[in-house]
Amino acid sequence: MNRKKRFVSIALAIALTSGSAIGLAEQGDNIPEYPGETGYREKYENANFKDMKNHWASDAVYTMGSLGMMKGTGGGAYMPQRSLTKEEALLLIVRLMGLEDEAQAEGLKLAKPLDTAGYKILNPYHYNVMGAISVAESAGILDDKELANINPVTESTQQKIDSEVAKELGSYSNKRLTASQLKNIESELAEKVKRKYTWGQPASREIAAYWLGRAISPEGVTGNSQQAVATFKDWEAIREKYIPYIEAVVQNGYMNGNDRNEFAPKGTLTRAEMGQILYNARKEKLKEQGYKLETGKVIKIEHESTTQDGKSISKRTVQIRNSDNKTVEFYTQSASDGDAKYERGLLTYIGKRLSNQENIRVGQMLDFYISPLGEAALATDSTAQEKRLEGKLLGKYEDMLLLEGSNGQKYRYPLAEGAVLSVNGKSEEMSDLVAGMQGVFHMMDSKIYKLEITVPEGGLGGGGNIAVGDYFDTGIVVSKSEAGKKLVLAKDGGSTETYDLSAVPNAPVYKDGAVVSFSSIRDGDSATIYFSDTSKSIAKIVLSPHKTRTVKCIYKGRIFYYNRNKDEIRLGDSSLLDGTSKWEELSEERTLPINDRADIYATDESGTTDILISRNTFEDYATYKEQQRTYIENALKENKDVYLYTEVVNGREEITRIVLKEVGEYRYSGVVSKVSNGVVSIPSNQNVYYNNSTIVLKEGRLVSPATIKSGDTVTVYTHQGRNTAAVIVVEGVDVSEYPFTVYSTRIVDVNLIGQSIEVSGTASQKVQGSTVSSPPVETLNLPTDAVIQLVPGKTKLSQDEFFTRYYKQGEKPKAKIVTNSTGDILSMQVYSEDYNRPNLGDIRTGKVSGKNLNNETVTLTDVRTWTGNGWSTGVKSMTFDFSNAIVLVNGVPSRLDRVKDGASVDVITDVNTGHTIIVR
Repeated sequence: MNRKKRFVSIALAIALTSGSAIGLAEQGDNIPEYPGETGYREKYENANFKDMKNHWASDAVYTMGSLGMMKGTGGGAYMPQRSLTKEEALLLIVRLMGLEDEAQAEGLKLAKPLDTAGYKILNPYHYNVMGAISVAESAGILDDKELANINPVTESTQQKIDSEVAKELGSYSNKRLTASQLKNIESELAEKVKRKYTWGQPASREIAAYWLGRAISPEGVTGNSQQAVATFKDWEAIREKYIPYIEAVVQNGYMNGNDRNEFAPKGTLTRAEMGQILYNARKEKLKEQGYKLETGKVIKIEHESTTQDGKSISKRTVQIRNSDNKTVEFYTQSASDGDAKYERGLLTYIGKRLSNQENIRVGQMLDFYISPLGEAALATDSTAQEKRLEGKLLGKYEDMLLLEGSNGQKYRYPLAEGAVLSVNGKSEEMSDLVAGMQGVFHMMDSKIYKLEITVPEGGLGGGGNIAVGDYFDTGIVVSKSEAGKKLVLAKDGGSTETYDLSAVPNAPVYKDGAVVSFSSIRDGDSATIYFSDTSKSIAKIVLSPHKTRTVKCIYKGRIFYYNRNKDEIRLGDSSLLDGTSKWEELSEERTLPINDRADIYATDESGTTDILISRNTFEDYATYKEQQRTYIENALKENKDVYLYTEVVNGREEITRIVLKEVGEYRYSGVVSKVSNGVVSIPSNQNVYYNNSTIVLKEGRLVSPATIKSGDTVTVYTHQGRNTAAVIVVEGVDVSEYPFTVYSTRIVDVNLIGQSIEVSGTASQKVQGSTVSSPPVETLNLPTDAVIQLVPGKTKLSQDEFFTRYYKQGEKPKAKIVTNSTGDILSMQVYSEDYNRPNLGDIRTGKVSGKNLNNETVTLTDVRTWTGNGWSTGVKSMTFDFSNAIVLVNGVPSRLDRVKDGASVDVITDVNTGHTIIVR
């Protein structure tokens, strides 16, 4: 049992104002320190463009110039209005993608060692261009057709090239040159002049956008996701093959239209415009190159004098509090005798002025760019702001806080990684957050980094509320008994504890800050039980809804190829887990993209300890991805097998979990006799162990291992020998006869942050197992993959569309709802008010004996019908109209043609019209 201070709520108005606050995360002496760069003076001279002051693109050009991404035209000029050539556009895109070094190396390979008597006709820039073209072609930025369109010249253009070559060649005719040397000079002159008439021509806006689009999105954006380009007045003038890639560029915010809402695809691109494009893409693309961006407020500047190698060194340290509420330091230094060897400097672009570290002041909000070498390269004004919000906490979902003002307006802000909490001036743990707390929430860069909570003397007081200093227990709900008012929680370490609420049947249950019924508690919910004293007299229960994720597929196989650029795995010798919990061999290789927050589970060198590569365990994205890539590439080299778990993300199947196998696989099936301390016991088979890497599936969803209970029928696949479970499929759910709950009810409230709804109504009916009831208010979870359909008709709503419509408009529609055993909505038909409300209708089970896809009917045999008092049998065959039905296969949305003959199904009907068909 833990002893923590608990907090109370009183009304507070929310006022959003600017301000500052002090309070840093505990770091001890572990403060990151970054030195300035050597040679920063040369960078200043190269980036201090005389013709960019007061220009509309000055922020972009000075920033990218200071980082070496944009270069001038000589003599301290940038020439912002000059048209960008195709070769310049390509070079900049190659540089943005981090391919410049590769392009220069390729250019050196292409250099021809011709004898030109020492004359330098083709300079290094020429070969850099040729190298960039070659690398861009290999990277998929350029295609063969594009090269064919640029390189050939017309007859008239060839005449111009020949004329210019002959003219320049004339200046070499009086020299003592051999015929061979003269021929080589002519050849290089022809190559140089041809480039002028091909790659040296102005780049159109559409061609530059097309190349950039192919670089950032090799497949482009197609189908219903293609929305942005069509908003431009002149979008039809864009070359058709370019549109998917320009769509990607516009959606990412790298390019936009002019003030007339035109994209102007055939217009030229100026150097200023290209600088702005690179600036718009800088944060994402620089991060991919290994740069790191620290945003924060300058809180201290210190000067000190030291001695190094007998020289007097002056050191200046700038300390910031970053947006994760952590301290970061940057330092610059110089030797008293001006020795450049000891100099470390930092370029700054602050207040529209390019300068050095002396331009930094306490209180400034700045962005610091840290190079891949770990050196501070540049500090600029930041768009991030520091704000404070006074108000009340409504709820917490993962790391997102929901706040509400006295005017009823709601705000959502994420917690910073190093956020700190104080209560009445005393530091507390972030786990102490409870809905209803009031105070001041300090933010930077739209993240809450400090919470100052004020609690009145005496706490909440009476009425069952909790005062400061009460006891509590936490765990994951394994089961509950409504009749006996008992709740079983799985605790840390795998043990379970039963809590008896029979003596306090009216103890309030809170979910997302609202009071709900005891029946709203679901398996898998995180529960905190509060006690009024040490005798464990239960005062209240606070629930955090369990996070269910819907599986698309589970694969096992061997990694045949890993594409670093596209972040894709090609899987071979693979199998797919089918609906019968058996592996179905795949005849073809599968190429699957990796989600940008995917987890990887591996083992250490001993083969006993799990290693987790997760986005949440790394401070920056680049380090996380590099670690992830290393493990995948090692698995490829070592020929390891893998399990891949995929989900549908933004309309496409992506890998969200990778489990690297160590040894062969074993399969066990049976009824669970015991679950404790990370062990699943199956009679007549040895015990199997589960851990964080184990994929546990229940009704098509990824769930916590804590929800496995005695009596469940499971299929277990192990790796790491016979002991560790890789996949556990819960097949038999221990509920009476019928595994789904059906409601015919009214939606009375919609909870945005908890992604749930409340249902009730005087005529509300509920069928669960072998009982039928008229429930009070119940809370049902609404996952993102729930099928929502408007009746009459076939119109489908997404979760967001449903919340927008019924939360904002305040409608309370009638509905027919089907949930699984954990309280997640599988399907929901929402009825218009002018539509005659159907009764609960019939619930039938049977086996599919045939279907007609033309008229959308299905025939069942061995039909059983729920009558309200039990199941009636004797009906051999029935045919149902499913033209407006929702079809669910293994708990996920599907189509009627996927329902196979012989499948066991459940049908929710009115007369002979099917509303929902569930294939088990």
